[in-house]
Amino acid sequence: MPCGISHTLRNLYAWVFAGALTLPAFGFSQDADYALSDFGQEVCRAISFLLPYPKGKAYRVLQSVESKFSHFGLNQYAVDFDMPESEQVCAAAGGKVVCVQQSFTAATLDLKGRTKANRIIIDHGYGIFSQYLHLKPNSATVREGDLVRGGQVIALSGNTGYSTKPHLHFQVQDAMGRSLPLRFADVPGGTPRQGELYYSQNNLQPGYSFPGSSPFPLQAFETNGVFITRTSFPGVNLVCDETYFVKGRLVRPSRRVVLYLLPPDGGLPIWVGIYSVAADQSFEFTVKFAGLRSASPEWHIEPSESNCFALAIAPVEENGNYWSDISVPVFLR
Repeated sequence: MPCGISHTLRNLYAWVFAGALTLPAFGFSQDADYALSDFGQEVCRAISFLLPYPKGKAYRVLQSVESKFSHFGLNQYAVDFDMPESEQVCAAAGGKVVCVQQSFTAATLDLKGRTKANRIIIDHGYGIFSQYLHLKPNSATVREGDLVRGGQVIALSGNTGYSTKPHLHFQVQDAMGRSLPLRFADVPGGTPRQGELYYSQNNLQPGYSFPGSSPFPLQAFETNGVFITRTSFPGVNLVCDETYFVKGRLVRPSRRVVLYLLPPDGGLPIWVGIYSVAADQSFEFTVKFAGLRSASPEWHIEPSESNCFALAIAPVEENGNYWSDISVPVFLR
């Protein structure tokens, strides 16, 4: 058990709804519905997304927006392409790679497999990300931190995680993993329709300039009554050995606030930090994820694999319990 946990696991009520980032994804928090921000939709429309496969290639749409099989809730605006294994997958727009998972090998119809899909998540700046799921094992051609251009091959298609057949699941999402409406520039009408075949115009984008990493979403935990006013968290990529600060206030009275990390599929925390709250309900603390590497059941030290977690902040009740149905997908090294 990591150092700094001052209460026993039987006193924890820290279930975070989580699922494939599919966040987010990226990743996580897939079992709850949240209203999409107008800002996120406007920025998403301002980025030119092209179909996520090479120019001249065509694939049929298996599932489109609001499909009743699995494209609902936070996956509402996702699109599945009927893509055989080992086909090239391209970045739909330029950005920075923030997550690579490629060690999973199996497909399953068990819902527990939602977080066992190989994936790549790209940050396009301004809080907008794209996610590519069910990729072939060990096929990624990019690493976390790489800058990529639209049209660049990033991996091969596969059949991993919660999947009925080989295909590519694609979605654009915010920092919470909530899918956003998008319009492909090379799709008539913008939105792919289920059953239709679409030819890509996604060539390697020339002269791309990355606008900068997306910030950590300060409003993420407002439904918990936690308002973050400042933090040094650098978006979704964190470093275990770095020290970060978090400053904010609580809406309802509490003497303590908790920050904790969970595995991407939810459950009990594997890292917990509890901090004091002032009489005016303000708080300010520094956090360093010491001990996380040893506490994590599968910590990847190689740069070809991301370490994915769900981060939550919540007030601590007088009896030591805490709860959050919201999490932010983060990737630590």
